[in-house]
Amino acid sequence: KWPHEHWDHWMRDNTQRRNRDSIFPEVPRDYHAGRKGTFMDEYHHNRYFKDIDYNTDPSFRWAD
Repeated sequence: KWPHEHWDHWMRDNTQRRNRDSIFPEVPRDYHAGRKGTFMDEYHHNRYFKDIDYNTDPSFRWAD
């Protein structure tokens, strides 16, 4: 049932979610860099990605 592409849009679709909440990781596993593109515009960027921070410190290491 998983789509071959654009799974993030598929997950947000209420037909798929059926009014359930989605849990997103506290630490993002990827980096979203664009506000404009084939599948991105200012509205969706601001709605889903604007407030997600990412680490810019190359010396950062997770504690054991």
